[in-house]
Amino acid sequence: MPHIPGKTAAWLSLAVLYKVIALYLLIHHRRELNAMRKILARAGRPMAKILVRPLWPADFGAHVLRGFLLIALLILLFGQLAEDVVSREIGHFDQVITGQIRCYTGPPLTAVMKVITGLDSPGMLTALLIPTAGLLFLRRRPASEPVLLAAATVGSWLLNELLKWSFHRPRPDGNWLVRAAGYSFPSGHSMVAVAFYGTLGYLLWTWLPKPVLRWSMAGICTLLVLSIGISRIYLGVHYPSDVLAGFIAGACWLTVCILAYETARHRTTTRSANGETG
Repeated sequence: MPHIPGKTAAWLSLAVLYKVIALYLLIHHRRELNAMRKILARAGRPMAKILVRPLWPADFGAHVLRGFLLIALLILLFGQLAEDVVSREIGHFDQVITGQIRCYTGPPLTAVMKVITGLDSPGMLTALLIPTAGLLFLRRRPASEPVLLAAATVGSWLLNELLKWSFHRPRPDGNWLVRAAGYSFPSGHSMVAVAFYGTLGYLLWTWLPKPVLRWSMAGICTLLVLSIGISRIYLGVHYPSDVLAGFIAGACWLTVCILAYETARHRTTTRSANGETG
């Protein structure tokens, strides 16, 4: 088997994940993807003004509407993927993608992948969550920010457990390179990684003053999430469809949390402004 240096593991993960998502969408759901693209292209500020103008200003209303449209799109995509898994129409897709990823198996890359998958372990997330909360306190940030991070992380884990028990999909047969328990669909590591590192990236985006720093941190968080998902396939404990479903479900929950957080913050700001002017 070919060996790949450990420093290329993250870039390999990113490239392979692009193949996973592109192949799944283009092979199985090209029509649905084109239809949703047209709907999203037509649903903009005019719809927002009609639907949510009585509640919020037009700019924030458009933001809320886009959030709801994104949630609806992610739910539809997850539902279609789940239907393909239940009807066992996704087997060839999983087999091809797994073969592409696991053909690179080797001791150096395996060691790197174990480190990457460990970045989403409960111990590591706790170790990151506590100092992040402390940093927020020292920077005198609103108390709602650590609450958002905790709610996104814990909520994604609880939702993942519910989904796993709903589908009861066994894990892949074969050579596991790490231990894993429970059902397979959707991937818990992928789902929680999107929620935790996505929320962290969102908060960093609001803290950092320079655009180059914002985009750099957003890129790092994105690369971490993608690499964690790929590591689960490489280590043999998940199908590619499990990881893809975890990304979709995690992104949906992340959008719900951020939308709720921004709505509450907007209402608080509006009330404070009204109180000052009154």
